[in-house]
Amino acid sequence: VSDSTLVFNEDGTFSGITPVGNTFSGIYTYGGDAFFTMDVATSTKMAGSPADMTAEAELFKALAAVADYQFKDGALVLLDAEGQELLTFA
Repeated sequence: VSDSTLVFNEDGTFSGITPVGNTFSGIYTYGGDAFFTMDVATSTKMAGSPADMTAEAELFKALAAVADYQFKDGALVLLDAEGQELLTFA
């Protein structure tokens, strides 16, 4: 989703900014039964253009489906359980 940012912290948390400009944060886990999961815990709720609101909803839906990741051409690619690309952050 263009115009989004995502930052992972060493303490198991992440944060970012949506296309609307809302901030979000949550926790990620690595290993165990679920190889890689992300749970958005909080988000601000500013409104934006219909296109940006749709992009934000798609971002949160994709983050909830993350099961793995890889680095490809210098970018972080988040994948679903079937290995399909969900999001790319350069």
